[in-house]
Amino acid sequence: MQKQATDETLVERYRKGEKTALDQLIRRYLSSIHAFSRQYSGDPDRVADITQEVFVKVWRNIGKFDTTRSFKPWIFAIAKNTALDWLRRKEAVPFSFFENEEGELHFPTPHNHPSLEDSLDAKDAIFKARHVISELPKRHSKVVVMHHDEELTFKEIAAILKEPLNTVKSRYRRGIRFLKEKLSELPRD
Repeated sequence: MQKQATDETLVERYRKGEKTALDQLIRRYLSSIHAFSRQYSGDPDRVADITQEVFVKVWRNIGKFDTTRSFKPWIFAIAKNTALDWLRRKEAVPFSFFENEEGELHFPTPHNHPSLEDSLDAKDAIFKARHVISELPKRHSKVVVMHHDEELTFKEIAAILKEPLNTVKSRYRRGIRFLKEKLSELPRD
């Protein structure tokens, strides 16, 4: 089994002329950057435009990327700055953390197909989680979402948000504590 190339290795390979290396990076990060961009704009057209602009900026600036550093925080910092630029240029838009175009919660679906009962249980759990997450302050929910959905480390989140590491950790702990308390208050079926 062949080991998957690191992001930094792909950057180096692209710089040496291997065009498919950039394609691999785009495929690796496309859904994550799209989901991350959705946190800043609930408008599907804007999300697609923001995502596209992020990858154009990556392509333009890949020569400046320092391969001794981690690629993931770099691309997410570009995504954050691009989304904020869009918000500054456009009228105010509602922030939406987990909703699709119809306002329904959307999570990636697993490759296996669950039973109808499992699907209904999962939808009920998602509905409850949506309700609880909507009560979570944005500064906390953003850190929780970035850590769990985007699988970013606290150090990476701190770099992207330009916040101190301890602030990010504190917001995460408070967010998780809030979610646990609220979920424990919900009636059990």
